[in-house]
Amino acid sequence: MEHPSQHHKDMWDPIESETVPPANDKLPEGAHRTPPKGYPVDRSAYAIPQWYALPIDTPEHARNAASRFPQMDVYQVLSEEDRRIIWQRIVQAERRFGIEPGPDVLRRAGYEG
Repeated sequence: MEHPSQHHKDMWDPIESETVPPANDKLPEGAHRTPPKGYPVDRSAYAIPQWYALPIDTPEHARNAASRFPQMDVYQVLSEEDRRIIWQRIVQAERRFGIEPGPDVLRRAGYEG
């Protein structure tokens, strides 16, 4: 069996933006209801689409999202399942750009262990 961190890009299931938590209307401090100026308009270009948070539309943004996500004030407030889904979006973005996610990122996304 292939090691989970060695999946091919086409084996990853896409996660629809509408299913990525949090779906409620309560926004944390610093969250956006609209995309920040100069950033992508499409919600699917973000690891947290409902908040226009953590853009993942370029290789640089995807890498930055992986390092910044645990530093967000809301990280500990999100459920474990919500965090896992957001980590999966980050992993998918990194893979799309040919970046091999680190073992910690893969573990947090549920792909190892």
